Amino acid sequence: MGLSNHASSRVGRIELGGFRLRRVLGEGSFGVAYLADQLGTDRSAVVKIAHPHMVEGPSGQLIRRRFEAEVRAASRVHHRSLITLFAAGTTHDGLPALATEYVPGKQLREAIDEGLSRRDVQACFRQIAEGLAVLHEAGIVHRDLSPSNVIVARTAEGITAKIIDLGVAKLLSNKSSGTHAVGTPRYMAPEQIRGTAEPASDLYALGALLYFALSGKEYLYELDRVMDILLRASSTEPPASLRGATVKAVTAEEEALVTALLDADPKLRPTAGHFLERWAALAPPSDRERPKVVAAPRVLIVDEGGLLSELAEHLRRGSSEVEVTADPRRASRVTSGEYALIVVCAHLAAVDPLKLVLHLEEHAPDQPLWVAGQSFGIEWQAVRRARCIVVPDDLAHLTPTDPRSGSSREGGAAPRPSGVRAHVTGQQTLPAELSVASKALLERGAELIAELGEASQNPDPEAFARIAEQLARLASATSADRLTTLSRALHALAEARATTPLEPLLMEILSAYRAAARAALAGP
Repeated sequence: MGLSNHASSRVGRIELGGFRLRRVLGEGSFGVAYLADQLGTDRSAVVKIAHPHMVEGPSGQLIRRRFEAEVRAASRVHHRSLITLFAAGTTHDGLPALATEYVPGKQLREAIDEGLSRRDVQACFRQIAEGLAVLHEAGIVHRDLSPSNVIVARTAEGITAKIIDLGVAKLLSNKSSGTHAVGTPRYMAPEQIRGTAEPASDLYALGALLYFALSGKEYLYELDRVMDILLRASSTEPPASLRGATVKAVTAEEEALVTALLDADPKLRPTAGHFLERWAALAPPSDRERPKVVAAPRVLIVDEGGLLSELAEHLRRGSSEVEVTADPRRASRVTSGEYALIVVCAHLAAVDPLKLVLHLEEHAPDQPLWVAGQSFGIEWQAVRRARCIVVPDDLAHLTPTDPRSGSSREGGAAPRPSGVRAHVTGQQTLPAELSVASKALLERGAELIAELGEASQNPDPEAFARIAEQLARLASATSADRLTTLSRALHALAEARATTPLEPLLMEILSAYRAAARAALAGP
């Protein structure tokens, strides 16, 4: 099918404030992808723009929500195995658009068809699984991991694999993601076909990808019709034999791993982390035997008055090389890859810390970034990907963390953002002696606070009412009177659809939840 005149007519224009469209890369059902140059830099980008007839038609709201979901998902995560979001907004004529990193390379399908060595397969699937682990830790399910949504490239450092297209990704905190099946049929898990996607669904897709890579044939290759594929995939029959599908050398251990990934029961599939452990054990001997020297990650902390001294010590205990400076210009002048992490104190006096963070987000999109402070006002809602952590209150609940990977050395998760959008208690292991009500407040309550932040981005009275009602029940069960009262007040305002600004009340609820969480952890 040829390109539409409308798609071609945009070539040469500047969109999203600084991306000149160079040529059309492809055209799909929902929009057009352009190769673009980012003005003022030497890098290329992919700019996706919705079809005008789709936006103006009966599916207009769906298209806008799909773009918004992709932006929300992409802005939550950053990893070398995931596509990087540069910018998002609307075109000069009001169409949803976003700009992402351009990855020159081949789709995984083409790379497999041309032939990948066992060592290449090892490297690619390690990187794909690392990307999935980051998505799942951020509460995101990709839902369409397929050979067309993984780009493989060869660089001076070796072969790389990167997951692209979060257009149908699902945020687990969003309870209204719909119940319809989304994805590519041969790579859809049984529960996904029934309309329910979870992190284990992406691991099923990983298993189907690995089946393809090891055998040269797509999973359920003997079936042609989509309905036959869906019926077979949704059955409880065991996966088709991998070694029976190929003349290539496939070990019993590799087949066992693929079989586990393709299990009909999502609870029996390995997680991304477990897959990485088993996959590393199956690496070619020469790769396993070659020791790798990993330099300590370098961290830059911009701080005045030593407020973040405890955080600096915490990172040093996690084997990081920490540099502390009072000069905010040091952060704005870093070169790519110089630091594994930059931490900005939220209470700087020399400059506006929020402006500094927004500057770093815009001009260093690949730079992992934290903001640390004793409290965060509603203005911090403007940050898109920086992780906001409360110190010293949250510090006691964090295990030593390697900032490069975003995960703790003991296997826990790195601190999530605080502020209205935050999980405020960290990912600590809860003491066994806690009551059921206290555990519910710490676990489910933290999820509700995060959902409250999501709802505040696009104010929805029904969502506010639902969340406030559940939070009030949890708070009441633990005698957290202030949180109970505030949650009931939010419920009443939401039910009445009051026009009163809710931001101050949301911040009060966040503060009350922090106090209730600390009291619950302290015990009776």
